[in-house]
Parts: sequence; C-alpha cells; structure tokens
Amino acid sequence: MFRPALLTLAFVFIMNAPLPAAEPLTLMGTLQPWLYPKATMDGAEMSDAETIDVQGNRTRPSVRCKTIMKTPDGAEKVLEFYREKLKSQPDGKPVADDKLANWTGGRSVTYHEGEDDRSVKVYVILVNQENATTSLVISRGEDEDQTHIQWTHYQRI
Repeated sequence: MFRPALLTLAFVFIMNAPLPAAEPLTLMGTLQPWLYPKATMDGAEMSDAETIDVQGNRTRPSVRCKTIMKTPDGAEKVLEFYREKLKSQPDGKPVADDKLANWTGGRSVTYHEGEDDRSVKVYVILVNQENATTSLVISRGEDEDQTHIQWTHYQRI
C-alpha cells in the first residue's frame, strides 16, 4: 500500500525537478580554444547574428563573435598551428585534447591558400558544424612585422 504511494511521490518529485542548465555561451569561453599562443588582441565582440529568411524575418536566435589576433610568428607557422589543432586521427577522433576536440554531430574543415605571386600571404580556414561556423583568415604582408588572425564565429542558440 505504501509502495505505490512512494513511487508516485518519487515520480512527481523527479518530473518537477529543474533540468540542468546548458553551459552559458560567452565570448571568451567561445574564443578561448581558438586563441593563438602569445597573440595579442585589441578587443573582441559578441553580437546578435540576425539570422533572417529571404523576406527579412528573424528565423532563429544566433550570435556572432569576432576578434583579430596579432603575432610576430609567420603566417605559415600560424597555419600549421591550426592544422595540427584541427587534425583528426584515422579513426576520426580529433588529435587535440581541448574544447575544439569536443565536436558533436561531426564537422568539416576546409583550407584555402592565397596565390604565391602576391605581396601578401593569405590563408583561410573554414570549420562547419551542425549549429556553428568558424572562420580564420590568416594574413601577412611582405612589409609587415605581424601576422593577423581574423577569427569569426557564428553560433545558433
């Protein structure tokens, strides 16, 4: 007699318990895994990504984050750092042991290299997931002493 009442009471308690909150989306939390070692930043920002349909109507909540990092390291060294960070093993598991390795739902990574005969080196890395896209534009002019890393991240919420 007491057993069904206890089970009912336990069920009601469990069903009314609050669900654990998802980890909050923050600018620095999103940026941290993408930081280039010892690079400097002049600032970073997070804003509404204004995801809209062809009629201009809002379709879903989303954010856009961006910053520009600078380093004295050459553009090729920066490119190699991100190639290693984003590399996967033959079994498909990421090599790096950080937040970039915790992809859920798969990802694709594409690399684009600029032309060799120009006075500026440009490399573009594009990372796509189900609900996020990250781009890194790495550039350095022949007469510049800093490599620029422009990071942009789009995230559906």
